[in-house]
Amino acid sequence: MQTNQLQEWVNSGDTAPLILKDSTVIRIPKDKDFDYLFTQRHYSRGGLIERDRKFEYGGIIRKSDNALYDLQYDLREYDEIKGELSAEKLKDEMQGLVRMFIEKTINNDRKNLRIKEISDKRSLEQLGYYIQYDAYKDARQLYLENDGGEARGFVYKNDYRADAWKEATLLEYILDPTKYVATQAAEYMRDRQEQMLDKFLRADAMYAEYAKILATPENNIHTLLKIRKGLSTVSAKQVTITMIVGEKELTFKYDAQRLTWDCENKFSSYGADRDGRDKLEEAMGRGCNDFCPKSIVRINYGRNTLYEA
Repeated sequence: MQTNQLQEWVNSGDTAPLILKDSTVIRIPKDKDFDYLFTQRHYSRGGLIERDRKFEYGGIIRKSDNALYDLQYDLREYDEIKGELSAEKLKDEMQGLVRMFIEKTINNDRKNLRIKEISDKRSLEQLGYYIQYDAYKDARQLYLENDGGEARGFVYKNDYRADAWKEATLLEYILDPTKYVATQAAEYMRDRQEQMLDKFLRADAMYAEYAKILATPENNIHTLLKIRKGLSTVSAKQVTITMIVGEKELTFKYDAQRLTWDCENKFSSYGADRDGRDKLEEAMGRGCNDFCPKSIVRINYGRNTLYEA
């Protein structure tokens, strides 16, 4: 196999250039742990090195076991695992391992944090804003995703992201992945205690709002969920809405997709056809023609009734 040709040359320790189909490969020492591969594309039959053609970086050799990493374009066809050890894939792998390490250490329990409260002023302001405005929005979204069921308990998920992937950090990870992951996780947990606690406190606020939704039958989110479930049974672009405004019944066409969005308080009249917008404006007045989910008494698609209050 072509892959073996490259790997066997690396394993042999041969210092002479390796002549492949489209390029010539040389091995240059980096330090005591690594060598680098460089390639020069060749166009002559002999594949000899040419003085007026430049060499390009081709990959990394870990000396301890001659493992190949980050193979570049000229050597990709000799890569048995199809780029899984590229610099970017290694970065993604490392970030995932660090997150798992932190999550296992925290074990979904805020008692495993060193701190009990947030002291940074800016962080407290952002948390306060979330509690006042966004926790309810997130609770509504979760309610719809859960089809109105009980919410599953909070599970701490870490969001560690590495800084720019420099050459030194890439080599450090390749040399000893376990040590590198443990070091990164320890540094994160040392420096980001407040950010970690913030996730628990935001979850407290969101789940409190979720409990309120479940305990409040008159919340329009329950009506919206019934409408969404009804529309999920068909593939429709427009449906027919029948609604009550005062003592007047209105019937008009409306964009089906808009009815599946969380309108929070009112559906926009812009989703109605022209006839519907005229009816809404006549019944409710110019500029006041958005309508509440609870004002809908029926939604039809052809002869099928998708929702009925």
